Amino acid sequence: MAADQRRKRLNGASIVGYGSKEQHRTKRKNPGLVQNGMRSHISVEWDNNRKIVVAKREQIGISWRQMKPFVNYVSKDHKVLADVFTVPEEIFDLDNLSEVLSYEVWTTHLSENERNLLMNFLPQGIEPHQAVEDLLAGTDFHFGNPFLNWQDIIPLFF
Repeated sequence: MAADQRRKRLNGASIVGYGSKEQHRTKRKNPGLVQNGMRSHISVEWDNNRKIVVAKREQIGISWRQMKPFVNYVSKDHKVLADVFTVPEEIFDLDNLSEVLSYEVWTTHLSENERNLLMNFLPQGIEPHQAVEDLLAGTDFHFGNPFLNWQDIIPLFF
């Protein structure tokens, strides 16, 4: 009787496809956000006193909690807290980002796909093209313009 049950299990598994190596391999694939230049690890270095290890300054991390509404892929790995991307160190020396990114640069140098991806990060309920134009023009919103004082806001998130 035990042999019959084992045979039924094996036959049922092969028919449905459970337990096959191909299925196991497809589960382990991790599409991730590689196409966006992001990776799930942080490069570290010693601090000036060589007492503790700190993240390199030119990295910015975005937590999965912040990214969840904007991406289709959600990491199943609970060890991954954030994705990290490298920012050129010179950008931290800027007083505001309007020296780098203006509405003209937005329309001429970014592709349609890049603009659509970035517009996903805008708040819901407002017209996205007008919001981008106002944001890059330096218009003061009810909460201020984060584009102008971005260096003060970034430490609050990280």
